[in-house]
Amino acid sequence: MSKNWDVDRIVAEVVQRLGRLSHAPRDIASTSSTTADKPISTGTLALTDAVVSMATLRGQLAGIDRLVVSTGAVLTPAVMDLLRQEGVVVERQGQGRVKPSRRFLALASQCVDKPDEWFAELTELAVDTVEPAELESCVAQVARHLRNAHSSAVLLTAAPALAACQANRHQHIRAAVAFNPRQFEQACRECRANVMVVRPTSRTELRQLVKAFQNWQQEKGGLS
Repeated sequence: MSKNWDVDRIVAEVVQRLGRLSHAPRDIASTSSTTADKPISTGTLALTDAVVSMATLRGQLAGIDRLVVSTGAVLTPAVMDLLRQEGVVVERQGQGRVKPSRRFLALASQCVDKPDEWFAELTELAVDTVEPAELESCVAQVARHLRNAHSSAVLLTAAPALAACQANRHQHIRAAVAFNPRQFEQACRECRANVMVVRPTSRTELRQLVKAFQNWQQEKGGLS
């Protein structure tokens, strides 16, 4: 009687253990299914602003790895640098994922009167601008940005010859002084300039010069 009870107990225990094992895969499968059904966070930030500045992004990049902007949105140089540092991919609506676009950069040395008015003339030409600074600082910024987000730059200064001389000390810069569109186009073809140095005298002339520079850059594939 005791032996029969021991056998029954052993059989019952074995059956119980087998039952636990048979349920284990179903539990794992259930857990996996639940995990797979959870939406994966892509860390996407969508903006409709025409101009995306540092102020626009303040406090919004935590956990973000993709920024969606409108096709014609302008991203300031500081924003381009920040996105690159944070590893954030920019996606323009309808264009898919792209790297931050390489654009024109416009700078003005502090010796230029009313730089904001000159910059205002360039807003329609998709030109990014930065705060006026001393000539040496402007040249340093040109060198830095041409290594990163921008393919070309326009430097407004009252001392164009000095500015071009300082800029051309950098191996990746080919600066040319612009006096009129025709002469500058010739200079571009001769040295494949990627920096235009100009002493602005009128808004119309500045606009014509920058437009001629952009057309040249597009011809040689310098702009995206």
